[in-house]
Amino acid sequence: MPTTAKAYRPRKIASAKKSQQRVADQQFYDSKEWLRCRKAFLQEHPLCQRCDAVGNVRPAKDVHHKIPKKHRPDLALDPSNLEALCKSCHSRGEGQLRRKVRAERIVVTGTTGSGKTTYVNQRRRRGDVVWDWDAVLETLTGQQKHEQPRRDMISALTAMRDTLLVELLYVKRKAWVIASNKETARGIANVIGARMVDCDTRLTGGPKKSC
Repeated sequence: MPTTAKAYRPRKIASAKKSQQRVADQQFYDSKEWLRCRKAFLQEHPLCQRCDAVGNVRPAKDVHHKIPKKHRPDLALDPSNLEALCKSCHSRGEGQLRRKVRAERIVVTGTTGSGKTTYVNQRRRRGDVVWDWDAVLETLTGQQKHEQPRRDMISALTAMRDTLLVELLYVKRKAWVIASNKETARGIANVIGARMVDCDTRLTGGPKKSC
């Protein structure tokens, strides 16, 4: 009795992309640029930065990207995006990152006066994480919303925001990020896997919604 030939099933695109990503990652981590950057960073930070923050002393063995390289390849060699870790902390962090975080994230953008904060306040629930640049600035300095902050405060707020973005990769809470600059908003949405709401055009990742 003749046998039926098995139907050819092409490799799934997603699987092929993952394979390509692994090859690209390995090429990066074997590159002279990364090895030089890694060595210099560990020389500058010989102790695990997470352990040191809680009073423990452990030698750093790995260099970790705070914002994953696949989200921000432009920061792959930027020392401000690197963290010196011991093997234990690095393994723990990578394990958390591999676990899917199902909580929704929304980046709300729009020009001044477009109703971004109102949009978020009308929809946020208790326990939601919200980053509002103007609100944080007002809390820290007493400066009124929409006033131009001093240069030193811009640097401080940017560092605070970027730290929060890294933590949002692990936090299982719904998160809202308010960003006036649309290019910045798109970058943030890409990093944390968020959908965007534009209060100028009233467009969202799904159906149209009013701000």
